Amino acid sequence: MVKIAATEIGDFGLGTAQFVFRPESTREAAIEVVHAAVANGVRLIDTARAYTRRGVEAYGETVVRDALAGLPLASQVLVATKGGHWREGDGFPIDARPTTLRQHCEASLRALGTDQIGLYQLHWIDDKVPLLESVGALVDLQREGKIAHIGLSNVSIADLEIARSGATIVSVQNRLGYDHRLDLPMARFCSDHGIAYLAYMPLGGRRTSGPLPDDPLVIVARSHGTSIEQVALSWLRGLAPGIVPLVGSSKVGTILDSVGSAHLHLLPEERALLDDWQPRPGDGP
Repeated sequence: MVKIAATEIGDFGLGTAQFVFRPESTREAAIEVVHAAVANGVRLIDTARAYTRRGVEAYGETVVRDALAGLPLASQVLVATKGGHWREGDGFPIDARPTTLRQHCEASLRALGTDQIGLYQLHWIDDKVPLLESVGALVDLQREGKIAHIGLSNVSIADLEIARSGATIVSVQNRLGYDHRLDLPMARFCSDHGIAYLAYMPLGGRRTSGPLPDDPLVIVARSHGTSIEQVALSWLRGLAPGIVPLVGSSKVGTILDSVGSAHLHLLPEERALLDDWQPRPGDGP
């Protein structure tokens, strides 16, 4: 089981972007997904100030707040959110100045209904602001008790090294999945340094028509009698210790299928087949 600092977060995290950006997802359905995820061992819920619907303040964060309210296991759940990036109409500006990060953090505290955010992440690096200035603002918030742990999102290894010179970074959230493997060196770097790697869009990129028949996902899934999504997630988690897929789901059945991949054990030859696959135009999980 992966840990962030001393907090066990389980094998998967629940990403909440789909609660926001899938028009058919209702608040009630999203709350059901959170409840199902927590009941089945998910102990990390990831959201962001940018995860909101047009004209609605902090939709994603308030859904998480409402879902956890009164839930018996809520105290065991690490809630992560992000600042420095938000929705403004149909645009998504980036501003990682210390004053902005403080404003965003305080707004997230209010939206989540808490005195402290378990994991607060810099959503994107701001090219106009030195990274250490942004990180320094998070350190100040941490010293004040407003956040417990600091994470980064959408960063390179070089960025991470700079940030680590000014703060204890406990997690990196970047994109990694079966069809998007470019960030594997970062995942392994994090593993070597005891930093949790939160893989967003672990199942992203699949065509609506699904994979081709000779895709190893199809071959391996058929041999196990399971879904291609379970195979992709099992493969991903096995790439390095400390990888936590952030599974986005707007339906209870989807999150249950994803969590079920923890019980899928791939044979070495199956992993080798999946490792060797190279995405072709239109392919992906």
